[in-house]
Amino acid sequence: THTPLEWFAIYGLLDTHNSMPRLAYGVSIAAVDAAIHDAAGKAYNVSSYELLPDEVRAILHPPKKNVPITHTVGLLDTPDSLRRARDDEGISNWKIKVNGNPKESCARVEQVLSILTELALNNTALSIDGNESFKDIEQVHIFLDHLTSTILQKVTFLEQPISRTSTEYVGSVAVRKTILVD
Repeated sequence: THTPLEWFAIYGLLDTHNSMPRLAYGVSIAAVDAAIHDAAGKAYNVSSYELLPDEVRAILHPPKKNVPITHTVGLLDTPDSLRRARDDEGISNWKIKVNGNPKESCARVEQVLSILTELALNNTALSIDGNESFKDIEQVHIFLDHLTSTILQKVTFLEQPISRTSTEYVGSVAVRKTILVD
């Protein structure tokens, strides 16, 4: 038997001289690799984790049986759509997108949290996604300053608040709230 990467080599899919950017190429191969492992796991009726060599499994955490699902709260979401997301899809985590304007972003978080509270959904995980929309770290601090301590306690992390190409140091924000950079 061959590993997925060996199959890529056998069929010439590891051509490093193509015009695709290296990162895109690597991500593409990873998706195909995951699909092959998933298909093999389904064929043998086991987790794809079980198909990995012992030395690989030794450095990985075993897969979880249940993974919480996150719902991104969109501008068109209503109290009914949020309730359905919880009841029909088992949503337990909520991500709120904000626009980078500290005051408007704060108002949006307060509005969504108010709806979640009304629906008794406020005891779940909450994250805020800046989508690289804050122009600098100072704007992120102003945003955080506008949020109440109660709201800040409910937020598990702040996702990508400033541009990924920014050279600003995000440590001053990370001491206040965990940052996820994707």
